Amino acid sequence: RGILLVEQGRGSFVVRDAIDYAVGPRTRFSENLLRQGRTPDTEILESVEEFATEDIARRLKVRPGRRIIRISTLGRADGRPISLARHCFPAGHVPGMIELYTKYRSVTRALKAIGIADYRRLSTYVTARLPTPDESRLLRLGMGQPLLVTEGVNADENGRPIEYAVSCFASDRVQLVVGAT
Repeated sequence: RGILLVEQGRGSFVVRDAIDYAVGPRTRFSENLLRQGRTPDTEILESVEEFATEDIARRLKVRPGRRIIRISTLGRADGRPISLARHCFPAGHVPGMIELYTKYRSVTRALKAIGIADYRRLSTYVTARLPTPDESRLLRLGMGQPLLVTEGVNADENGRPIEYAVSCFASDRVQLVVGAT
């Protein structure tokens, strides 16, 4: 039935129905899932205005201590948790972002409502690591199951960084397709 994969010398494994998650110039969570006939859902875990750390300020090209908006989310496909994301935006460039993201559950739609019609990925770094206890609980993963972690910077039409995001994907449910559009 295609449920098990048997590999000589290694054993039998449950076949996972992994989602192809495109990472390219216009990476969009909902579009990635809808293209594959999946139902996307995003739960907001936290949304706050706070001061930028040196690392976040460097990525957003603002001064450390500037106000930023941070929105943390749990992403699901067909009701199954697949990702955790932390989105950071320079507060002065995204007035009303928390309210708009809460309304639309979409970075793209919230930015459009603010007047940022389009944005493009400037960079993406991909790493892997084991989950924290909270990540394991939220994604329903074993502590020994690795995460795929992406760090990306998106810029508006003028090339100004508008979002820095760190996303953690359940590696048994998602495979990253780099360079995809």
